[in-house]
Amino acid sequence: MDRFVHITGSVPRRAGPEIMALAERTAYETARSLLRAKIGVVALVGASPNDGSMAFDDAIVRAAADHCRETGELGIVIKTVRHRTRWAERISADTRANLTLLDNRIADEGLPDDGYTGGAIRAAQARQSDGAIVIGGYRGVKETADLLMNARPPKPIDEIFIKGLDGGLPEDIRDQIDASRDWDSHADLRTVMPETNCARIAYRVAADMADRLLPGNDASKAIPGNSLSNANEPAKSKPKMWYDLTIGQLSAWVGNALRAVGLWLSGNGGG
Repeated sequence: MDRFVHITGSVPRRAGPEIMALAERTAYETARSLLRAKIGVVALVGASPNDGSMAFDDAIVRAAADHCRETGELGIVIKTVRHRTRWAERISADTRANLTLLDNRIADEGLPDDGYTGGAIRAAQARQSDGAIVIGGYRGVKETADLLMNARPPKPIDEIFIKGLDGGLPEDIRDQIDASRDWDSHADLRTVMPETNCARIAYRVAADMADRLLPGNDASKAIPGNSLSNANEPAKSKPKMWYDLTIGQLSAWVGNALRAVGLWLSGNGGG
């Protein structure tokens, strides 16, 4: 894969298990959608433990591993940033297994002990990324957005909202995105709710990113529905009009009508 997108953001643990699970599922589905569109993903591996918030890096690694299990993909599907010496002791057993499966499908950048800071991590992820999709997000999201939007050329940013979750991009950055993409970043079309299929919105936002990163490429149309305009609308069947009727249907109607007329005539002494 030639293009890579960083799914960034976090969820405060005080938001509760339902919101946390919904946000993590949305990040996973977004990563899967990008990978189906032939766009790789970017993640931090072995972040410092944080009791206050949950990031999405484990979900992104899991999505990349699941993609490779299903497709047999042999190329690079994920770029990672790691602490050079301590990352392995900070990851879960599931993430360890997924990284083992990914093996040579990873492009990794290791940061030294004295350079493993929040700013350095965000700068490394920005270098690796051709764009970003923000989900929730608090500390560091604005800096990530600034790094991408001030790159030359600027790198695109999208955002997905989780109902009941605050945070995300600052208003001035949202205004810039709206101006460039002609859609309202606050719209319900891009808000995931407990009763909403989060995969559907994730697919649409990933497709919007694919349209920008892979213009004219069939891969950008690998996700059903590449317009955000009907992201929350259920599929609707076209009303059947009189001119849609088949010859068989018309014949049946005419035959029934003639039989009815015949019965009426015979019942009234006709014939």
